[in-house]
Amino acid sequence: MNQTLSTFLKFAITAVAIGAFLFGVGYTMVQDEADHYETEIETEQTLLP
Repeated sequence: MNQTLSTFLKFAITAVAIGAFLFGVGYTMVQDEADHYETEIETEQTLLP
């Protein structure tokens, strides 16, 4: 029983760690794209009459 629980917890902790890492990477990528888009919009606004 303890061996089964230990194995399950190892997989669970690994899955949570991988999920958190991928979320962090994805969040950073989306934030970078949003910042880039914001810069483009501000540039276009300065060109308006």
